[in-house]
Amino acid sequence: AHDLPEIAEIEINPLRVLSKGAVAVDVRVKL
Repeated sequence: AHDLPEIAEIEINPLRVLSKGAVAVDVRVKL
């Protein structure tokens, strides 16, 4: 949020962490 000050909150649930990276299954962004 440092680079995007208009973002007040980010919720990522669930976040799947894999050997090659991560996948956000559901994301909610509050502006």
